[in-house]
Amino acid sequence: MPKTKGRPPATPMQATGKIGLWGAPGSGKTTFLAALSIAANRASKMRDNRLLLFGADDASTDFLIQQTALLTRDMQFPRATDAEHHLNWVLRMNIAAPGRGFWRPTEAVPYEFELDVLDAPGGRYKDRSPGGSVGDDVQATNLRLFGSDTAVAAAPQATGGGESFVTDLAGCDGLVLLFDPAREWEESDAFSHFHGTLLKIAQRRLRDPARTTDLLPQYVAVCATKFDHNDVYRKACDLGFRSYSTGDRHFFPKVGDHLAERFFIEMGQVAPRSNAELIRDTLRNFFEEDRVQFFVSSAVGFRVDPDTGIFNEREFENVDERSGSKPRIKGPIYPINVIEPLTWLGGKLAAGRWAQ
Repeated sequence: MPKTKGRPPATPMQATGKIGLWGAPGSGKTTFLAALSIAANRASKMRDNRLLLFGADDASTDFLIQQTALLTRDMQFPRATDAEHHLNWVLRMNIAAPGRGFWRPTEAVPYEFELDVLDAPGGRYKDRSPGGSVGDDVQATNLRLFGSDTAVAAAPQATGGGESFVTDLAGCDGLVLLFDPAREWEESDAFSHFHGTLLKIAQRRLRDPARTTDLLPQYVAVCATKFDHNDVYRKACDLGFRSYSTGDRHFFPKVGDHLAERFFIEMGQVAPRSNAELIRDTLRNFFEEDRVQFFVSSAVGFRVDPDTGIFNEREFENVDERSGSKPRIKGPIYPINVIEPLTWLGGKLAAGRWAQ
């Protein structure tokens, strides 16, 4: 028989737990999901760690096919969610695990977790109580890791749905919180969407008699989105956050991981009414410090100059905002910190499992 190329498949570990995606309306949740497949393929090329993202059923595979084609072929952004979608994906990667033997060196272990996604219209989770903001226009997405015995909640009813959404978030082991600086400069309401939901999560988890800590147990990946947006990028340059990637041939701008938290705060403070710093302080008050990690993200990334193949400071925008009623994507997509929050969460949850 002819030899097959590549390494023999290893049996992956199966994670247990659940991850939830959370953010104010317009923070980029749908586009974040649509860019996941592209981000996984790009990231695999840049690192010695193959990331495989694929559907676990036909509907979920179709979503990846359609959304990837929309971004790459049609050069369009996904429409706002107008109907409920229940999706199920699998992400495989290698995790540095404690090895065997006296010195216990680390070894790469295949690790697999399942993303069980409930994507519903934002209005479905709107709080109907007078003056309420909990769940107000929040789009819910829950990503359940492989092996979880906790089913994703059924779609909430048109009224009171925010409570079901919060209950599902409270049951998560990890959270991805999206924060759009450009939207915050206009609306300055990110804290109001964040705070009410957090208090509802705390009500459910911190009053549990079986709890073992006075803090919330989840890991939280906080993503300041739309780094490629003209106003956001220009302000990042003015504030001294920009550096350039040397690990890829395109020399894209980036914000160093050690600066991501300060970027989150200072970009929010551009708007006098913003409470971005209060979001950070509240996260630090409710979660262990090492369980909160900040990222600077972009679903579509920056434009690559077609003549040189590298980033061009004079024409960096990959989105044409003047192309009619809908913005259009100019060229190939290079997501920034889209898959990384998930791999960080997966690594943390895996390490917690091995420590038990």
